[in-house]
Amino acid sequence: MRSASDVDALEAHAGGEDEALAYLGAGLTEVAGDDTAAGRAVQTATRERRAGGAVTLAPAMRAEVERGDQLPAIVVMASGCLGLVSFPREPGRVTRERLDELHPHLVGALCAHPGIGFVVVRSEEHGAVALGARGVHYLDEERVEGEDPLAPFGPNAAAHVRRTDGFPHCPDVLVNAAYSPETEEVAAFEELVGSHGGMGGSQSFPFVLFPTALAYPDSDVVGAEHLHHVMRRWLVELGHDAYRDEAQITGARDEGCPPASR
Repeated sequence: MRSASDVDALEAHAGGEDEALAYLGAGLTEVAGDDTAAGRAVQTATRERRAGGAVTLAPAMRAEVERGDQLPAIVVMASGCLGLVSFPREPGRVTRERLDELHPHLVGALCAHPGIGFVVVRSEEHGAVALGARGVHYLDEERVEGEDPLAPFGPNAAAHVRRTDGFPHCPDVLVNAAYSPETEEVAAFEELVGSHGGMGGSQSFPFVLFPTALAYPDSDVVGAEHLHHVMRRWLVELGHDAYRDEAQITGARDEGCPPASR
């Protein structure tokens, strides 16, 4: 990452707390917010372990908090097979064109890495694009040049990536690990038994088990919020009228969905 981004120094920090410590910290944070004797006692005991009102117990997290207000040039985070790269010193979503000015070798190096399947950036000229080693998928323009880097990830890959690119807090660069059709596995950026966050592997085939009497859309359900609306419409079908107005508003997306046959 250092050579590709042309930075002078690179620091690595362990990400997140130990899971047990995180749960304990969340519980202490809640107690510390109470105006009670117990709350005040926890406030006193944890005064050197609080950041922004939250109790953090891991030393690595305290070290990050104590670094002050200076923003790093680049922040890289991993979530299973998904990498998130942000440039905090730059305002707003950093475009591909701006990235080429700041770090001209970065995008190309990421695309060429054998452990990376595709890289998503936003172009001033073309909108959202998914870049691979041998091709580009122009998501907003719905066209492909060369080999489609999203092809190994299934027919709905473009819809999922387009949805993620539209999130208001989408990072500047999204990096999805490579997928092997031979082993049907996706690489991970973390030391995990499984993987999550991005696309590829068995995680790309979720399922919903439901009674066949309930209506299910004929079109593909893409994204958690779409499935959420489907399930709320089921509540209306089952007599929960509190969700009827929302079902009417969102029903146009799934208009004409028949009772499920599966």
